[in-house]
Amino acid sequence: MTTITQIRDRQRKRAGQNGITCTVNDRTHQRDDNLFIPLTKDAQDDFDQGRGNELDDKISALHSSAALVYNVFEHWRDIPKDSLVNALSSECCLLPKNVVDLKLERKFPTVLNGTPPHLDVAMTANKGWVIAIESKFTEHYSKRPSKLPFAASYFPKGATPGLWERLGLIRCQNLAAKLQGNPKLFMYLDAAQLLKHFLGLQTQHRNNFILIYLYYDWPDSPEAKRHKTDIDAFATEISGEVPFCAMSYNELYSAMMKIPGIDAKYLKYLFDRYFDIP
Repeated sequence: MTTITQIRDRQRKRAGQNGITCTVNDRTHQRDDNLFIPLTKDAQDDFDQGRGNELDDKISALHSSAALVYNVFEHWRDIPKDSLVNALSSECCLLPKNVVDLKLERKFPTVLNGTPPHLDVAMTANKGWVIAIESKFTEHYSKRPSKLPFAASYFPKGATPGLWERLGLIRCQNLAAKLQGNPKLFMYLDAAQLLKHFLGLQTQHRNNFILIYLYYDWPDSPEAKRHKTDIDAFATEISGEVPFCAMSYNELYSAMMKIPGIDAKYLKYLFDRYFDIP
């Protein structure tokens, strides 16, 4: 049984135990049945201004990455976020305090036309410093397709320096070129997506950000082990050039459990929904 099948089976079982009915495609009949708190207006606005299709039926799917992001982060939108930042810092480098804003589906445009890179979560601290989060639920447990990871616009003919190099990201430029020549370089990590995020973040917040790759871990699965190998290889490739950190949701949850006075209902929901792994 694949990792994705195990995760979806666990989500299905949990829904049944809580009397939540679903379609044959594992989508709840009522959107809010898939959420810890009913969808807020702020989150609705964020999703609408982002890709614009996360609320169609994706967020109602038991295996929805958008629902995972919402269930973990929306709780913190209107309350002090230092405890959340401290929890993220438990596996990452020291992060800035005094976070004043949290948004979902945040755009970070580059110089290219078309759809700009979107980050699942972006928290802004004083002086504009950004903690950007790319989230994965089950996507990283499937092998990457063999197609070219970048559109031709990322490598305009005769253009030197390249898009990343113009922003001082030489190692990112070299890795992007390497990926374009060998799409199978990373089998379970969407490295091209992360490089696009660096391009957008560096364009909008020059050297004033950190990108956190936050993923759901299913312990001891072969795909999970290969995914972690890919993460380590990617981090080595861009080491010293851009601030990057990889952390599992499981590690984040363990760190949040130590927060004094944290909402017990929130923690219980997350445990029952995502972290009560057999």
